[in-house]
Amino acid sequence: MKNLNLLKILFSLLFISFFGSCFSAQDKDDSGSFKVKFEKVNKAKKIEFAAGLKYEYPVQFKSCLDTVLSKLTSGGPQVSGGSKIIIEKIVFKQLGKNEFKSKFEQHLPQKFGAPGNLEAYAFQIQGSALEVIYCADISIFQAAYGLVRLKKQNDLFDGLYLDWPSIQKRYLHFVNKKTDVNDLTQLTNLALSGNYNGFIILVADGLLLNNPKYKSFGAEHAIPEKMLSEWIALWKSFGLEVIPEVKLVSHQEKFITEQVVKAFQKGKNGENKILLNNFTYDPMNKPFLDTVIYPYLTEIQNLFKSKYFHIGHDEVKGVYYFGKEEKNIDQSTALKPFAYKQSILDLHKYFNENFPDVTLMMWGDMFLEYAKYPNMQKKKLTGPNKFPLLLPDIPKDIIICDWHYFDQGTEFPSFSDIKKSGHVTYAAVWNNKSTGKNFINYVKENGGNSAGIITTLWHLPRTDGYAELYDFVPFTGLIAW
Repeated sequence: MKNLNLLKILFSLLFISFFGSCFSAQDKDDSGSFKVKFEKVNKAKKIEFAAGLKYEYPVQFKSCLDTVLSKLTSGGPQVSGGSKIIIEKIVFKQLGKNEFKSKFEQHLPQKFGAPGNLEAYAFQIQGSALEVIYCADISIFQAAYGLVRLKKQNDLFDGLYLDWPSIQKRYLHFVNKKTDVNDLTQLTNLALSGNYNGFIILVADGLLLNNPKYKSFGAEHAIPEKMLSEWIALWKSFGLEVIPEVKLVSHQEKFITEQVVKAFQKGKNGENKILLNNFTYDPMNKPFLDTVIYPYLTEIQNLFKSKYFHIGHDEVKGVYYFGKEEKNIDQSTALKPFAYKQSILDLHKYFNENFPDVTLMMWGDMFLEYAKYPNMQKKKLTGPNKFPLLLPDIPKDIIICDWHYFDQGTEFPSFSDIKKSGHVTYAAVWNNKSTGKNFINYVKENGGNSAGIITTLWHLPRTDGYAELYDFVPFTGLIAW
């Protein structure tokens, strides 16, 4: 607890320094004016905030919310002429779902009562105080940012404002590579300001576990387990879900590398083949799974203690062709469909036996082929031959993430087909506003209550120089909201 409090202090200081750049980026996005979903207001009475505005909210959010709410009394258009109400205090009040629903039931959509849908907030005027009423912990941030957006637009009046998410699961995905405290602070700021409610973290070689057995898994720049553990605790204290992803079977450039293979084979004979090629390990090698993979997954799950676990399985090289390296792969070394399916079934069994409350997630591209979707971007439909035929055999409790990054159309039939197969389906987007907007809007219309969206960050905005992501992350998050 002491370490968590120190981290909160450090985060608060860094949050202030990054807040301006992240929030100002939202002024430039083209998602349209921010609108809450219900309002019943008197437009003859505008709201203005007193210079000495006071706040009442849970103490653990004080530094962060002070920084956000300071925008209410600085800059922007001032109310002039006509009738106005001067707000001297903002009071945040948390209610349970049933109490919130009872209070605002006549204005909420029927699906508000769906399992897991706790995110909602309301603004209402009580004398010279503005009362912010919310449900889930994370909604205190959604409400604070929403209030600042309305003030920026000079669109705050006496009355009732009520808002809730259109899509229930909204995750920000990033690769844990060369990340430091500044990156993690910035990512937290982007998630909160973009109305996301969780992270998916691709562990890769950016994590150094305490267990010396896995020393070879961490690159030189890897962050220590203790540091990530403290950040996970901080994120959870804010109400964010934190989900690990481990690249299993495919994309072994950053996981089961030659260094890991040598460490495993030390003292063993050379016939124990682990890698099929430089990108793919052999999921039929049971001794390797039992000795290395499964214990590693146990370490990761014990660290994250998540309700979900992402097992990767995308872009199987030798089957999927994208760059020169893949084209040079000997076809005889490419993973076969039966082994791909068996990997998923074995992992499903392992988690059911060891972590029965954990729901698996995976990428869905290997189940898609261009012949079926000629109007979608070809190189991102990576499952030729018999791979798409595997989908009916994949356990229905695995969430499948359908990723499309640069499609130009407004229809995404692959998403609907995966959903029709009986799987909960999430949409994943990356750094293209047109595709991001179209895909998320498609999910709003076709996804149902269980749908989710993932904004992926395959490169970090600060470390990797992708400054445009300051726009893209809140842009897609607010569309999903």
